Amino acid sequence: MRALAIGYFFLVAALAGLAVGMAYRLQTRYRQRWLSPYALFLVSWGAFGLLSVVQYILAWEFLPHSVWNQLQVITRPPESLAIAASVITLVFKVGMMYGSIARALMAIRQIDDPLERAGLRRFVLLQLGGFVAFDLAVRDVTSLVGVHTPDTVIALAQVCGTYPALWWLAIFLRRRAVARPAEPLPADLKSELVALGLSARESDVIDLPLLGLGQKEVAERLFISPDTSKKHTCNAYRKLGVRNRVQLTCFVQNRVARRG
Repeated sequence: MRALAIGYFFLVAALAGLAVGMAYRLQTRYRQRWLSPYALFLVSWGAFGLLSVVQYILAWEFLPHSVWNQLQVITRPPESLAIAASVITLVFKVGMMYGSIARALMAIRQIDDPLERAGLRRFVLLQLGGFVAFDLAVRDVTSLVGVHTPDTVIALAQVCGTYPALWWLAIFLRRRAVARPAEPLPADLKSELVALGLSARESDVIDLPLLGLGQKEVAERLFISPDTSKKHTCNAYRKLGVRNRVQLTCFVQNRVARRG
């Protein structure tokens, strides 16, 4: 059982870390500023889940039950403060979970772009669904039908509840990148890249990745195949002496700085 408890801890840690990694990759690729605080939220949300696993699963397996019971008594607030502690917990939960959702939905209503408004609303509602699933698991609502929710299910509901929202977010940002034209490189800078040996198509192909588009989005935007897009990108990298998008970004930023 102890081995299973340790394995479960690492499973929850891996799932929580994967969610953070997905948010970070989306931020790196699409450069949406609000994704950085969202990734930080996922870090704290996953850490909270791991602490629950340590307290209710690992401690139960590795500590004598008498010691575990004593710890529960110590960490439980005194009866005189029980109501205050419950109120603080409720305010924290409402503010962090449901309050943030309400604020996000109100902010989304102010967005003029119908595509962005609909996509972000669905993302927020899916995130709300994950919160509700976790909240219901904590409240053990299945006990109403005689089935109690184990602690293992609660932790999984917490870290996995964000996955539907992240899945939709990846789809939405990809669609948005293709449907909404981005600001291209300055014409004179593109002419300078052509003077360095790039073809006009190669300058177009490296223009869009600088704005956060992936190879598939670039191909769809330029009406070429992904293989052709990749081939042009590799040729452009070789001619400019760079190896990846990060080096390309630094190269272009340095050219802009020198011209400014």
